[in-house]
Amino acid sequence: MWFIFIPILFSAVDLTSVDKFTGEWLPIVTFPNVVTYPICDKYNITIEKENACRCGDSTVPLIKSGKPLTDTPARSITMPTIIVESAEEVAAALEVKCKCGQEFTRQAVYRLINDNYFVVYEKLPQNFYGPEEPNTANLLVKNVETTADLKKVIDSISELKNRSAGIMCDPDKDYKKS
Repeated sequence: MWFIFIPILFSAVDLTSVDKFTGEWLPIVTFPNVVTYPICDKYNITIEKENACRCGDSTVPLIKSGKPLTDTPARSITMPTIIVESAEEVAAALEVKCKCGQEFTRQAVYRLINDNYFVVYEKLPQNFYGPEEPNTANLLVKNVETTADLKKVIDSISELKNRSAGIMCDPDKDYKKS
């Protein structure tokens, strides 16, 4: 039955809303907790609308996140991205198959929390699935606040507040505001 729902779900999101995810963002918390050292590098997120992919019955943009040269290894990721408006839409979006040219690829699911935070979800390998950890989730922030503020934000996101969190960049200890 959700096959009928999926096209409506993803086509309802205006593609111009993808622009809200552009700019510099700092991955600050990861779920589940797999972090072993602080990583405090901002990523520049850009949209490649002309190289769109098919995900289910919808066309979605490629979103590229790249990190400037720092003392941590440079990393750039480009993948098709499905944008959802609620946590209830994430699981179904992660099951949609995407095709970019001849290649089937993994996709990310983005959900804007507010103008300062968004979550990017990806599927976990099958042996990690469970009710507490149904996917990977990374919380990104545009303007870094305090650790106390960060914890309030995590507690306000219902699908993340009870999960094992790994703080990648502690605003009070690790992040050097420039």
